[in-house]
Order: sequence, then C-alpha cells, then structure tokens
Amino acid sequence: MSSNNDLKFYWVSSILDIDPEDWDRCFKKQRFARTRKYQESVEVSAPEGVIFQYLMVFRAELVIAIVGCFRYHLPLAVIATGKAREIADYIDSFKPGLLSVNTFFAGQYTAVCDHLFGLDDLHDSEWGSILTQCIKAIDQRSLELGCSLTAIKEVPASELEKFQTVLGSDWLFANSLPNTFLTLDPNKPYVSRMRSKYRNLYRKRTRDFDSQGYTWKVVDGAISTDTAKEIHRLYKLVMNRSDNQFERLPQNFFEEICRQFESAFAILCYDDDRLIAASINADDGDTVYGIYLGFEGKDHETHIYFNLLYKLIDVAEQRGRRRIHFGQTSYGVKSAIGVSAHKMFLGLYFRNFFIRSLARRFIDTLFPETNFPTRNVFSKNSTKGS
Repeated sequence: MSSNNDLKFYWVSSILDIDPEDWDRCFKKQRFARTRKYQESVEVSAPEGVIFQYLMVFRAELVIAIVGCFRYHLPLAVIATGKAREIADYIDSFKPGLLSVNTFFAGQYTAVCDHLFGLDDLHDSEWGSILTQCIKAIDQRSLELGCSLTAIKEVPASELEKFQTVLGSDWLFANSLPNTFLTLDPNKPYVSRMRSKYRNLYRKRTRDFDSQGYTWKVVDGAISTDTAKEIHRLYKLVMNRSDNQFERLPQNFFEEICRQFESAFAILCYDDDRLIAASINADDGDTVYGIYLGFEGKDHETHIYFNLLYKLIDVAEQRGRRRIHFGQTSYGVKSAIGVSAHKMFLGLYFRNFFIRSLARRFIDTLFPETNFPTRNVFSKNSTKGS
C-alpha cells in the first residue's frame, strides 16, 4: 500500500477481493462491460499469462476509485496494421518474440470498446488530480512487474482531451479501432427505414439464406458446455481470418458469460444439427451489446455474417431496445447495414526515452486511422444510426 496526502493506494490481484458495493459505487455509470459480474467472468476464463491487478484508492476507510488493470505479453504483430504488420510478421518469422512487449494495461482485456477507470464517485473538481495519482501508481506497478510499456485501453474520442491534459506529453495517444453502433427507432422497423437499394439487398440476403433451410435459435441465459465448445470453434475461425487481433479467449469464457448473466443471450444458426454461426450478446434493458460472434467460412455463398447481424437487430427490435453496440472490425459489412462509428484511442507510455521518441515519430504508421466507409443506408426522413 502507498499513500499520498489523505489518499491511500492499494493493489489486489482478484476482483473477488473487492467488495461489490465498492465496485458499484465507483462504476455507478453502469455499462455492461464495467459490471463486476462481467469482469469476474473475464478473470475466471482468462488464458495463462494474463495477470489481473486492481488499483483501489482509499480516502480514510472509503474506497473512492478503482482502476482495473492487467499484465499481458503483447506481440506488436498482433496490434499493428497494414504494412507495419507485414514487417512485424516477417521479423517474427525468423526471430520469434523479438517484437513482443511486456505490457501493463489499464482497461479491459476483452474487446468491448471501453476502459475500466472507476472514477464515477469523484467530484468533477478532483477527477483530474486523482487520475494523475492513479496513473503514477499504475506506472509504478508496471515497473514492478517488469513491463516496458504502460497502456490505457481504450479511450473514446469524447474523453481523449481530458486524458491528454492529465497525462501530459510523455504519453502518446494512438488510433485504435472504432466502435460501431446502431440506433433503433421503436416506432419504425429497421427494414422500413432503409433506402430501396439496401432494402432490396436485405431481402435478397435473407431470402437466399432462408432458402438453404437453416434454422435459428435464441437462448437466454446459460448455455450447455457442448454449445460453448461449438461457439468457441466458430469464434476461432473468425479470429484466424481477422486482420485485427488482441485477446485469445478460451471456451469457458462463453459459458461463463451466459451463466453469470440472465440478460445474456446466444443467437445460434444450425445447418441440420451442425452449428454454423453464433453470437453471444448482452441486454441491459436499453442497449444490446454484441460481445463476440463466429461463423463458418462460406459467407460468400450464404451471407452468413449479414444474416447474423440482421438477426441480432431483429431480436433487439422484438425486445424494444433502442441501441445496439456491434463492436470493432468488419467495418465494410457493418457500414452496409447502416451502423455508425465512434473513434477510439490507445494511451501509450514507453519507459525507454529512445523507444518513446521513435514511437512518437512512427505512431501514425504503426497505428493508422481506420477508414470507416460511410453509406447512406437509411432514407432521409428516417432516424439514422447515430
């Protein structure tokens, strides 16, 4: 434990060591991925080598802030994109591990487009000063764990300026992958809002898909171990095809999420008895979060991916929800169904001055801004996906 004036900073290695009331107070602006149950699910199912750490800030005996962190041995070839990834992959092919960095992250291990700074119980006047002290404690912990890079994952564009102001010029902020979302209109069905071109594409894709004789199933809450195993198989297929990768989730993550949350639901698509597509989702009463999905690699024949997203929209509308978060990646497909995007950023602090200077020079090459294609999917008199 360390202290600073009237504040004390204390580290614990499991969310089970944190009182649920303290967590809920510090994360009172509840979002699904910031709930204690979600983080517990992630922690329980995290792969070997990921070490979780939680910074607790006390004033007297009261916990006033919590920051979720984790240590991860990060291959740069995983997070780099475009030409930078090609170069990193080439180097890794003859010198494995050379471009891997032991990194201490403040934020979420999973790709849920959200950070894990629980500062919601603070007054606006003290937010900056306490965040400054939290960052110092985080970097000190990073040093103690042998990490050469400290990172914040992820900072939305709406919060970027205040993080930059607090952290100062030694921190670099790099482009991350945008988050995507769709706003639903409870008075106007999704399909009826489309321009005729996209409505015709929707009908063709769904008609062609239905003609294959596939069947849909929506499962609320817990799923079987066998189903989780099949979802994990499909998830790995998608991850192996993806240009953007970060985490590696085991089978029990999908089972744990559905077990922990009554509001979680799985969308399953079968070809006879074979599971060919699936998504794991969460429902917080107003917003549906598409957490992870997977499908077999014959999308060009049956439009599996499009139909999986269409089905999620259909379920969300049936439940009267107003918003769907679709997450990162596959922007061409998601743009074609009318989603909008929010920019996200990674905060990076390289302890070595030379590396920091080099990274500053090439930051836009290593982390280029992702082009999100804009399409006019909806008619002018319709509520758009923003």
